[in-house]
Amino acid sequence: MIDDASKPVALHPELDRLLSRFFSGGLPMSFVDGRWVASSNRMDTFDPSVGHVSTTVPDCSGSEVAEAIELASTAQNLWEGLSLLERIDCLRSFASELSQAEDDLALLESIDTGNPMRATRRDMQFAQTYLREWPAVAQTQAGRATQPFADGLSYTL
Repeated sequence: MIDDASKPVALHPELDRLLSRFFSGGLPMSFVDGRWVASSNRMDTFDPSVGHVSTTVPDCSGSEVAEAIELASTAQNLWEGLSLLERIDCLRSFASELSQAEDDLALLESIDTGNPMRATRRDMQFAQTYLREWPAVAQTQAGRATQPFADGLSYTL
């Protein structure tokens, strides 16, 4: 009798390509201070469709998290110094980058979480819409509800 746990498991055939596209060396890293950085520790992440380890991800130590928070605080001060139009340009630029990687990011998210591609593609569309349109909308709406999609409401305070 063959034990099912001993059978080799075929991970998603696109996983290596996706990880290599987004991470040097093909291993996920932490994004800190505008760059990808390795962590001193790693932990397994599982492909929920087969229940086996698909890769490892950073398992940041307390000191790594504290450093990231300190650097983020500095970045926040720089962000505050930008004019509204400069901020909007940054967010739209990010939306453009996201658009160029949309299919691969949706697939990677689907592999990682087990969410269907339909859902992860929709998430990519939501993110791009929010990044492109909401900064300007936020200027004009306070305490109102909008309906950016047929099946959802968004509120501003």
